[in-house]
Amino acid sequence: MVGKRIIAYLIDFLIVVILSNLLSTVLPNRDKILSYSEDANNTFNEYMEIFSSEDINSEETEKKLDELSKEISDLSYYSAKASVFNSIIGIVLYFLYFILFQSYNNGQTIGKKLLKIEVTSNDGKELSFKQMLIRGIILYPIVLNTISLILLFILNKDTYGNVISFVEMFKYGLLFACFVTLFSGRGLHDRIANTDVISEREEVEIEDGNATKWKKTTEKEKKVKSYNHTSGKRKG
Repeated sequence: MVGKRIIAYLIDFLIVVILSNLLSTVLPNRDKILSYSEDANNTFNEYMEIFSSEDINSEETEKKLDELSKEISDLSYYSAKASVFNSIIGIVLYFLYFILFQSYNNGQTIGKKLLKIEVTSNDGKELSFKQMLIRGIILYPIVLNTISLILLFILNKDTYGNVISFVEMFKYGLLFACFVTLFSGRGLHDRIANTDVISEREEVEIEDGNATKWKKTTEKEKKVKSYNHTSGKRKG
């Protein structure tokens, strides 16, 4: 199941990246963003070339590395400024796809549908939008990307460069924690949102010896049905 979940996540992530890239082609500042990215890449390559040189401990080399490091930080800041519309598009796509679409598509994204898995409420009740929202803001960088965007406007260049690195570290650390905890049965995001991801199943209803209707049912639903049947309790 863990393997299926990771593959589904990668499929969904690729879909969002493709959509984001397609939309970015019609957004303003595209050429400027590409220029900043190219300059930052060239500067980084120069930094690494000097960093790996034999005279790295010399005063002149250290001074040059400091200059290049500041230049990389400046280019990243200007690139982020030019990419505001791209950032907003990314945040909106994450919300629409991973929260709204998944919530109203029976707990399934396209990736989960292909892998035949789905998100369900862990207590056997109907999956709620609130659960998907909580789950989504933990697993996907919607809130943290929004915070990064706000910081871009309220902090100066130097302060932004220092603070954003901690935001990025926290973002990837949280994602790592979510995936690592999957191996214990349920991910961190599922534990907090009281959800689970299970395999979907098909069962057939038989009438007079003939199959009359196919109905998708999940392992969780079967478990709840069995519990209700044996205990006489109503499903919550």
